[in-house]
Amino acid sequence: MDKAAIFGTGAWATALALVLCRRGLRVVLRAHEPGIADELERSGENSIFLPGFQFPSNLHVVYDMGEALEGSGLAVM
Repeated sequence: MDKAAIFGTGAWATALALVLCRRGLRVVLRAHEPGIADELERSGENSIFLPGFQFPSNLHVVYDMGEALEGSGLAVM
């Protein structure tokens, strides 16, 4: 398994995503609103729920559920 999908963009979801990224996984956070996904992906940080932690290059945020799940060996809801 080299990719994980995490549904949600709150503090816990973001923290878990960062931990998994540090373990070498590609991680996709799935946002519940397209605007949120765009903002988090653009800024590279979850300034609302986990400020001060920049997203590594292996962490991406998307709105499309299919894109989040494609190739994922783990899905966390």
